[in-house]
Amino acid sequence: MDDALVERVDALERAVTDGDHDLSALATEAAARDRLDDLEDQCEQLEARVAELEAATQALRGYVGNVRAVNEEVETRAEQALSKAESLEAQLQEGTPSRPQESSRSGAATPGHETGAKQQSPQPAFQQPQERHKDSYQEDNGKCCRACGHPHSTEPHDETTAVSSEWDDEGLADDDPLAGDEDDTGPLERFKQLL
Repeated sequence: MDDALVERVDALERAVTDGDHDLSALATEAAARDRLDDLEDQCEQLEARVAELEAATQALRGYVGNVRAVNEEVETRAEQALSKAESLEAQLQEGTPSRPQESSRSGAATPGHETGAKQQSPQPAFQQPQERHKDSYQEDNGKCCRACGHPHSTEPHDETTAVSSEWDDEGLADDDPLAGDEDDTGPLERFKQLL
C-alpha cells in the first residue's frame, strides 16, 4: 500500500474516533429499528389470528342458524302432534270416533266390489261354443252335430248312396247293355260289365 494512502486512512480514523462526537444516538436508533421489525412481525401474526377468529365466528353463526331452524321445525311438529292428540281425546270423550266408521265403510264396500268382479268375469270365447255344442249333442242322444250344434239324420248320406238309389228307383235305361240281365243285379256285377 502506498504511504500516501495509509496516511489518508489514518486521518479518517482520527476524524471519526477522536473528538467530542456523541455516538449513543446511533446505537439508540439501531435498537429502535430492531424493535420496529419485531413489532411488524407480531402485527402480522395478530392479523392472521384475527382472520382465523372471524372465519370461526362465521361458521358458528351458520351452525347456530341451522340449530334454530331445526328447533323451529321440531316445535311446529310438536304443536301439530299435540293438536292431533287433543282432537282424538275429544273424539274419544264424545264417543264418536271418525276413523273406525270410515274403516267399516270401506270394509263393507270391499266385499260387494269383489262379488261384482266375480259375477262380471267373462268366460273365454273359445270355450262357450264347445260347451253349447256338447250340451246339445247330449240332449239329442247323439243326433246333433258337434261342429254346428244342429240335428242331422242318422242315416248316412253321400254321393255313392245317392247314385245307387237313383239306379234302384229309376232302373237302367233301355239302351243299357245291362238291361237284359235281370238276374245279375248286384252292383259288383254291373261294375264289372261296365269295365
